[in-house]
Amino acid sequence: MYPQTLSRPLPGAAALLWPKRAVKACTSCRRDKIRCDDTRPCNGCRRKGFSEAQCIDGCERCRRARVRCEGGTPCVRCTDLQLECFDDQTTLHLPKPATAAGRGAPGRPSERAKLACRSCRRDNKKCEDQRPCGRCMARNEECVHVGRGPKLVKVRCQFCREGNRRCEDARPCKFCVERGGECIDPPRKGKGHGTRVKAACVNCRRDKVRCDGTRPCGACDKKGLQCCDRPSKSSSPIDSRPPAEYDASASSSPELPHASTSQHGYFDLPRSTSTLPHSPDSSPAGPMPFLSLQYHQPPRYTIDTPPQLHLPPQRHQLPRPDRLPSSSSLTGMMESFGRLSAAMDYRDMQRV
Repeated sequence: MYPQTLSRPLPGAAALLWPKRAVKACTSCRRDKIRCDDTRPCNGCRRKGFSEAQCIDGCERCRRARVRCEGGTPCVRCTDLQLECFDDQTTLHLPKPATAAGRGAPGRPSERAKLACRSCRRDNKKCEDQRPCGRCMARNEECVHVGRGPKLVKVRCQFCREGNRRCEDARPCKFCVERGGECIDPPRKGKGHGTRVKAACVNCRRDKVRCDGTRPCGACDKKGLQCCDRPSKSSSPIDSRPPAEYDASASSSPELPHASTSQHGYFDLPRSTSTLPHSPDSSPAGPMPFLSLQYHQPPRYTIDTPPQLHLPPQRHQLPRPDRLPSSSSLTGMMESFGRLSAAMDYRDMQRV
């Protein structure tokens, strides 16, 4: 069991809490950028030896400028600058900015300045809606209001466009004056978006520059390159030669015997075309028993690894089409080959 002393509140628990932030710091603490305890006089002013009359909140303009506000209301600074001295509780009669319908609470003014003054825009600082703004008053600068003008589209002149130079808004521009060229604004096409080219050339597509669509285009003409279009996807990469040239090349090339391909992905080698002398002496006279004429089919090879034919050195030249044996001669050679094999088998049987 836990002791009962832990259930009791610790003494001085309020002192261990995070210190509360001041609602509004006094002018002295705000100027020195130190923490104010929100009492009057505060601890910072007591350390500095200020009285309670000197530890004040100050007017709104002095608070924004982070300067000491003295002299009550109106203060000395606002009187010297001929400004209206007011506090947060005092209503300042300023023109209310128009709020967009449907954005935020109804009747709540926007806290962001619509347009910054010239000094704040130059230094890229946050500006206020009032003129003069607090930053210009703190720096004793002239607060010049900058209005919103029409949106201008910067167009380069024709001479700067041809020379790929940066042009100015003034006419004539500086580049045309130095070069002695005529400063003329080119006519714009449509709304300034330009015209899209149907197809750019190969060089403009590679260099990623705009092609004008003419052949040769302006970029290729300046670079001295050959302006050619990219081949379309419909066109095949086959050599575009007339059919007459294909016929001529086919007739000039020797015709090779084609191997027959089977349905299982194999192809048969062509039959041997070697001629053997057929003489009646080579075949035995009389009937030959136990003999059968069988034709042994040559081995098959796969298409991936075709066989290599080793020809003699003197027969490297392919036979001409007109010298190939006809079908009748092939039949006779097969018959003579069968008789020769039968005779050899018969001779081997006699030796055994």
